Amino acid sequence: MGAPDAVLELVERFERNRAQYLNPAYNETQVRREFLDPFFTALGWDVDNTHGYAQAYKDVVHEDAIRVGLDTRAPDYSFRIGGQRKFFVEAKKPAVNLKDDPAPAYQLRRYAWSAKLPLSLLTDFNELAVYDGRVKPAASDKPSAARTLYVPCAHYDERWEEIASVFSKEAILQGSFDRYAESTKAKKGTAEVDKAFLGEIELWRDALARNIAPLVFINTVDGKAAQMFTLAHELAHVWFAQSAAFDLRDMQPARAPIEQACNKVAAEFLVPEAEMRVAWPTVRGQDRPFDELARRFKVSTLVAARRALDLQLIDRDGFFAFYADYRDDARRQDASKASGGNFWATQEGRIGRCFGEAVVRATQEGRLLYRDAYVLTDLRGGAFTHYAERLEAAGRR
Repeated sequence: MGAPDAVLELVERFERNRAQYLNPAYNETQVRREFLDPFFTALGWDVDNTHGYAQAYKDVVHEDAIRVGLDTRAPDYSFRIGGQRKFFVEAKKPAVNLKDDPAPAYQLRRYAWSAKLPLSLLTDFNELAVYDGRVKPAASDKPSAARTLYVPCAHYDERWEEIASVFSKEAILQGSFDRYAESTKAKKGTAEVDKAFLGEIELWRDALARNIAPLVFINTVDGKAAQMFTLAHELAHVWFAQSAAFDLRDMQPARAPIEQACNKVAAEFLVPEAEMRVAWPTVRGQDRPFDELARRFKVSTLVAARRALDLQLIDRDGFFAFYADYRDDARRQDASKASGGNFWATQEGRIGRCFGEAVVRATQEGRLLYRDAYVLTDLRGGAFTHYAERLEAAGRR
């Protein structure tokens, strides 16, 4: 099966004016509109949404937003079936040498890897390359790494069936795309993102087993927002292999570079930027917008407000006016709480069963001084002894 007339005409025009199109002045937008849009239309895709489908059901989303690490990126084309992504296409201007330049391939592979897509395409029309998105990309990779197909435009006619049998809309609906992806899955170097992440966790476990396991201390006097932020922040320290003691004072940003990096990780983990920017316009006009954001992201209103400030959705005066009210409300609630309750049950919840048992065991075995145990648990003398006895009795039940 040869290429359709529309594609042959595109190839003929490109070859006739090759010098013009290979000039760096001929840009990516031009090649997309003049060559790539009609190329994928010939493969059966409604590139321009001529059917007028709703955004969620378009065949093709231009510059679809995806998360790559801590950032939001936008592949040039996202091809979808029933709203589900099947593959990305990243476009470059023809002056870029896709066969030998590693940067475009690395960019596309990061998109596909992050979105868990098995295959994606890189093209400037002059060249078309298919990459396996399940092979974890590295900046040092050669452009040929994870490349499963390479076709210059001069060979589109003779190799059209090879392209269309996988990437046409009809082929995907018939399952050919999935079968092709499965057939390349066993190739050396292929690893799905979740499996690779689990592998990294195993490396962390091994490192922790060989060294001293990290301890994260959370100040129970802090509000829940600060506790959650501190926990995420300190976990980032573990990932960066940088030790530190972090004290979140009035939700103020730290000055040290490692602290700023950990703050950024914690904030993105709790309230992802892309989702926050989508949510903000829907709540901005409400009387209590941070209450709604807190419910949506399962965080406190303080964390939601701080994230809005960091993303410049509100100014500093607006944030600190909110923060003053938040702190006053918290103090009033503390003052109104009745006294009483079970002291020892409170200690078990405050300290935590696993941590408490570890401290008691280390003290009994002589690996931890009693004075240090008192500091760690905030229980001293007879109170600590009684607490240890309660833990031992609970363990026997």
